Amino acid sequence: MTFFGFTGLSDAFVDHLNFDAVVAFADGEMSLSAYQRAAAHLARCEQCAAEVAEQTSAREALRSAFVPRMPGSLFEQLRSIPVALPAVSSPNGRDSTSDPTGGWSERRPRFGSR
Repeated sequence: MTFFGFTGLSDAFVDHLNFDAVVAFADGEMSLSAYQRAAAHLARCEQCAAEVAEQTSAREALRSAFVPRMPGSLFEQLRSIPVALPAVSSPNGRDSTSDPTGGWSERRPRFGSR
């Protein structure tokens, strides 16, 4: 909420839609009750109505923007990346995937024991 440029004391206590609510309203991602509350607020708040109009305009500009196509060679290179890495044995001979510490707990110094 900004208090700059208010005309009276009561204007300082007007709640405005936060950024997330403005975006959700512009994108149509609010529940019905939240939408109704926001719409009622927008009917009487020019500042929030302007923010929603700006967000709606930005959303429409982004949706109509040119989307570059991914080259087929890049797609094939990405598909060739293995989904899972092969298991690597640790220096102590254990499978590193079965020991989440990678054997560190066995190699760490023990305090108090000499």
